[in-house]
Amino acid sequence: MAARAVDERSTLQSFERDLQQALLSRDVIGQAKGILMERLKCTPEDAFDLLRRSSQRLNVKLRDVARGLAESGEIRMTRSSRPANQQ
Repeated sequence: MAARAVDERSTLQSFERDLQQALLSRDVIGQAKGILMERLKCTPEDAFDLLRRSSQRLNVKLRDVARGLAESGEIRMTRSSRPANQQ
């Protein structure tokens, strides 16, 4: 019974970490969408699509593309435009 409780606690802690990461990712993606919407005068769907296409082209997670835009103000569209510390 004790082993089962330890396993359940570990599973819940893992779930909590995943949920926190998802919420942080959602926030940064929303920030990046807002930046693109303002700059490009586009819809939320178009802004997300631009992030998605950039993510696929770079083979980088969408949240990382969004984080780069939110932090630098620039969206990477090619690998050569990646910051030096991420190449």
